[in-house]
Amino acid sequence: MQGTTSKDKLSIKILEKGTFDPTVDVGMISGPALGVLAAKSANLTGPGLIIGGPVTKIELHDVLKRRGYSDGWQFRHQDGKFPFIE
Repeated sequence: MQGTTSKDKLSIKILEKGTFDPTVDVGMISGPALGVLAAKSANLTGPGLIIGGPVTKIELHDVLKRRGYSDGWQFRHQDGKFPFIE
């Protein structure tokens, strides 16, 4: 993401529901700022969620570790600090 602020919201939704798995895999989300990540239909599968400031609300379906990412998942600010996540 580029040019986002702490007032912005990123939503990830599955529009067509059927007999298939109603989730989508997302590798990484990064950007300067984000207020809300509303992704109840998303599995985060890649190297991390890297945002330059606090995120007010994070909604995810699941956080999955995939082969090839040996260090697992990271929730961190761009400055390298790990924020408290409720």
